[in-house]
Order: sequence, then structure tokens, then C-alpha cells
Amino acid sequence: MQSEISKQELQHANMNSSLARGALVHISGLLFVFLAQFIGGFLISIYAFMIAASFLLYSQIIIINQKRLVKWERLISSKSNTENTTENDIIKRPFVGSFWFYFAFFITFIIFPLNIASASCAILAVGDCLSGLVGRRFGKHKIIGNKSIEGSVVFLLSSFLVALIFISPLLAIIGAVIAMFVELITEQSLLKRKHANDNLLIPIIISIILYLSALM
Repeated sequence: MQSEISKQELQHANMNSSLARGALVHISGLLFVFLAQFIGGFLISIYAFMIAASFLLYSQIIIINQKRLVKWERLISSKSNTENTTENDIIKRPFVGSFWFYFAFFITFIIFPLNIASASCAILAVGDCLSGLVGRRFGKHKIIGNKSIEGSVVFLLSSFLVALIFISPLLAIIGAVIAMFVELITEQSLLKRKHANDNLLIPIIISIILYLSALM
């Protein structure tokens, strides 16, 4: 009984730690968006690529060390609990969301106009972060997986408001609605074990749609 409680407490602590790291990454992303207004989208894209590459490299180092540790544990332990599992089942790559977050910034700012890239990345930084915090704390009515009506409403409103800083109200509404649906679709994809990541898809899909809408 005590071990079950300890396991639940550990899972809860890990979830809170992951949520805090995600919030920190999203806040730093918002700072990147505002910095882009002064130094330009190209330089921001270069900085974002460097950070994404750093996350990827660091995660690879962790993976290598974890694989070595697993091999040593299997050699030392006469009765392993992981006999029927592979290393991929045991070892999970860290910082995946952070890598895709900054890689999406790189792609978005280097391809699209500054105002559209800024609005799209700001929607990801603010909407995704606030919806996660509110959804976990107050989300009572689930839609798909961990996504709730409360979190989705916060995502929609916050995305619209932050997008207004960079684009027109009409485009801000379009971007917020599209972003909310992309987030729900990626959640459904993750439930089906398709490795879609909203940190990558949200800003890129929004930017494409906003760019085409602005041309009309």
C-alpha cells in the first residue's frame, strides 16, 4: 500500500516538474517573440536553431548514459524486471517538446513574415502554456485525453489576445481557432501512438493559414 502511494506521489511530482519545465520553455519563447521585433526574424531563427540543436545534443547524451546504465543493471542483477522489455520501452528521450518548440520557431521565423511568425509563435507560447496550467488545475470536462473544455477555452481566448499584438483581429481569430483544433488533433494522434507534436505543428500550420488568408 505504501509503495503504491509512493509511486503515485512520484508520478505526481514528475508531472508537476514536467509542467514547470514546459511553462519555463514557453515563457522563454514569448521573450524570443518580442526580441524578434528588435533584431529581426532571421537572427531569432538562428538563435532558435542553436537552442534546438543544444536540446537535441543534450538529450542524446542522456540517452547514451541511460543505455549504459541499463546494460550494467542487467549484468549485475540476476533477476531483472525488464526481461520482457526493450531498451526503447525503458528509456524515453528527454526534452522532446523543448526541441520541437525551438525548432518550430526556427522554421516559422525563417520562412514567414515577421508579424505572422510572431503571432503564430506567441500563440504557441501563451495559449499552449496557459491551457495546460488551467486544464490540469481546473479541467473537469474532458474532450480528448488530457484536454478539457476549460483548457481549450483558455487556449482560444489567450491565443486571440496575444495574436492581436501582431496581426489584425480577423487574422487573430482565425489563428486562435486553428491553433485550438490543431492542439486537439495532435492530442488524438498521440493517443493513437502517432508521434505528432503540437509544439511543431501549431506555429507552422497557423503561419501557413494566416499567410494565405492575408493574401486574400
